[in-house]
Amino acid sequence: MYAGNRKERIHPEITLGGQGFLFADNSRFNHGTLGVQITQEFSSETKVGFRYFFGPDLFLGKNEVRKPEESLEEEFKDEEVTTHFWSGGLEQQIHDGVIVILYGRYGLRRYNHAFDQRNIDFWTIGTHLEWELNDRIEVALGYHYERGLADGRKQASLKDDISYFNHFVTAELVINVMEDLSLEVVLDYERNGFTTGIVDDERNGEHEDVVSGDIGLVYELTDTAELTAGVQNAYRKESFEDSLHNLNVWFGGRIAF
Repeated sequence: MYAGNRKERIHPEITLGGQGFLFADNSRFNHGTLGVQITQEFSSETKVGFRYFFGPDLFLGKNEVRKPEESLEEEFKDEEVTTHFWSGGLEQQIHDGVIVILYGRYGLRRYNHAFDQRNIDFWTIGTHLEWELNDRIEVALGYHYERGLADGRKQASLKDDISYFNHFVTAELVINVMEDLSLEVVLDYERNGFTTGIVDDERNGEHEDVVSGDIGLVYELTDTAELTAGVQNAYRKESFEDSLHNLNVWFGGRIAF
């Protein structure tokens, strides 16, 4: 055996991750997610990754149940959705400190029985640019296009087709304030255009704009544990409804096993 002529073999890395979200004001919105990711490096500059995501029984609130015939009596029930998606990405370093990522995914959103006309199959394509300006500052830019087709497009009598296209733009700035402390600033904008062709559907010809901003602090306790805290302000405006402002404050942690 000649060890000097043997190349090191790079093995895939498998990661299992979960998240839990606890709401102080309304525990009904508490939920968790699970993800599995496989990453394979082909060189120090090139990497591919595949991921499966599972988010079960997310409570969305009370909503009106749609019925095939007109009814004088309104009925409201809890609305929940379970999400699955499978995604893949190609990461390529194009210059020192500059990485480009090409991204795609296919997914399913499945609602509880009372709202199953909202079941959606969706697909997404996008690209990200990550740039490490120096030892203290990193920036990231991203764009996604998504298309979703709902079962409601085939059920005209319910007038509840939530099929859509989505343009999503994000920008992120990370500043290493101290060795173990970093400041993260994120700004997101998305435009949803509803594509229903049902004449009496309230979404026909309508759209939605969402703008959100996050400011957070991340403190590294150890190599595998972090504390996080921050604030998020979001603005949502559907062209056929009043605007909605939302302010969230969060405290949390991340830990890897």
